[in-house]
Amino acid sequence: MASQEPALFVTDSTTRKRDLAKEDCRTLKQCFCVGALMVLIYSLVNCRWTATLVTVNSGTCSLHLSRAPIWDPPAAPAYADFANSFPFLQDKPAPPHPATVHLEIASSFVHFALWLWPICCVVAIIYSTLSGHSPDLLLDVVWWTAICMTASAALCVLLWIAFGGWGPPDPAFFALLGIIIGPCIAFLRQGWSGRAAELLAEKRQVPK
Repeated sequence: MASQEPALFVTDSTTRKRDLAKEDCRTLKQCFCVGALMVLIYSLVNCRWTATLVTVNSGTCSLHLSRAPIWDPPAAPAYADFANSFPFLQDKPAPPHPATVHLEIASSFVHFALWLWPICCVVAIIYSTLSGHSPDLLLDVVWWTAICMTASAALCVLLWIAFGGWGPPDPAFFALLGIIIGPCIAFLRQGWSGRAAELLAEKRQVPK
């Protein structure tokens, strides 16, 4: 009986560590969900908008408007506001159609991704320090999303340095690429891990 006490102690210690790691993962998931929800709400409240005016002979003129909630877009500016920004319109009559207001989907999405990215990175770093827990799908998704968003941002900057230009080439595309590829890798790895566990269990059940 005395020889079994160390093994029992080790088993209890391992179980306790596993329970603590599981609790840490649960807390980390809750923090991520709260942070991601706050970023989503903040992004929806601070969307970017553009006013477009189709002139008679001068093509299309656009003005960037102040940020506004997605459910309450700003009012379309008057023709005088366009004339102040585009001097060639000052001597021309106002077009028959008023300016229209559009949501800047790409820049609003980049704004959302720039806030989500550091949250994913912080959660991924903390998740990597936890030990003794079973793989968690949500945290694996966050982990790979952080990696893929970082790689996409680096690739975007490298292309900008290589080819030049006024700004990074299509940052919305690279942000979306990282957000899509990250969860795909996590789901694939979960599927492979589950299949490997099933094969291992079947192998153990096969009589020799």
